[in-house]
This record gives sequence, C-alpha cells and structure tokens, in this order.
Amino acid sequence: ERSRYTQKKASALRIESVIEIQRIVRGFLNRTAYELTRQSALTIQAAARQYIHQKQLNRENFHSIVIQRIARGLVQRSAYYKMKKSCIKLQASVRMMIVRNQCNTAINNALKIQRIARGFMNRLTYCRMRDASIRLQAVVRMMISRNQYNSKIVKAIEIQRIARAFVSKAAYSKLKEAAIKLQAIVRMMIAQKTRK
Repeated sequence: ERSRYTQKKASALRIESVIEIQRIVRGFLNRTAYELTRQSALTIQAAARQYIHQKQLNRENFHSIVIQRIARGLVQRSAYYKMKKSCIKLQASVRMMIVRNQCNTAINNALKIQRIARGFMNRLTYCRMRDASIRLQAVVRMMISRNQYNSKIVKAIEIQRIARAFVSKAAYSKLKEAAIKLQAIVRMMIAQKTRK
C-alpha cells in the first residue's frame, strides 16, 4: 500500500513537473510570437516612415535607408534564429528528460523482474536439492537399518544355534546318564537272578 502510494505520489509529481514545463514553454513561445509580431509591426512602421521620408527627402537618403532596413532585417533574423535555436534546445532537453525517466523506469522494472525470476529459480533449485538429499538420506538410512537388522538376525540365529546345541547336549547327557543308570539297574537285577 505504501509503495503504491509513493508510486502515485511520484507520478503526480512527474505530471506536475511536466505541466509546469509545458506552461513555461508555452509562455516562452507566446512571448516569442508576441515579440515577433511587435517586431514585424515595428518593421512595417519603419518601412512606412521610410517611404514618407523618401518622398520628403526626394530620394536623397534612399540608399542609406535601404541599408538600414537590410541591417535591421539581418539583426531581426539573427535574433529570431537565436530564439528558435534556444526553443529547439529547450524542447530537446525536455524530451530527453522525459525519455530518460521512461528508460530509468523500464530498467528498474526489468531489474525487479530479473530479481524475482532469479529468486524463484534459486528457491526451485533449493527445493529440488533438498528433496533429493532427503530421499538420499532415506535410502542411506534404510540401507544402514537393513544391514543392522540383517547382522542382528545373523547373530540371533547363531545364538539360537548355540543355545539349541547346549540344550541338546544337556538333554543328551541326562538321557545318557539315565540310560547308564537303567543299564546298571537291569544288570544288577539280572545278576541277582543268576545268583539265586
């Protein structure tokens, strides 16, 4: 909201400055036109007076008046050309300022768009790299867990084998002792029967 307000304010200031420049240029052009009209009227007056003087002086000063008229025309033309040149310079300066402002605005907008696009591309690259690293971490953790699980299963199977072997040996030794005792009892009974 604040940037929009500052942009509106800047555009309003630009419009006011352009209007002020237009007012100054139009005033200058109107003054120039008035001055040209006045100079033209003065020139016409001078020519009329010259004509009257020519008649009154019986063409004595004809050549000097012609020279004066030509000189005044040259002065007026040179003044007019100077004013025209200054007006053209002023117009060129104003137009250059307007074009420069437009170019600066376009460059700033292009830089903003570039900054936004680069930020988006960097965020997209970061998200892709983060997702890939998370997947890689999951795969590595799964492999480590699987290896640990497999080694634990192998160890548990080995412990079970040893425990079963121990239990089987203990049961076998008990059975063997019981069989030996049974054999001893049977032999003893057979021996007693043979004695009788």
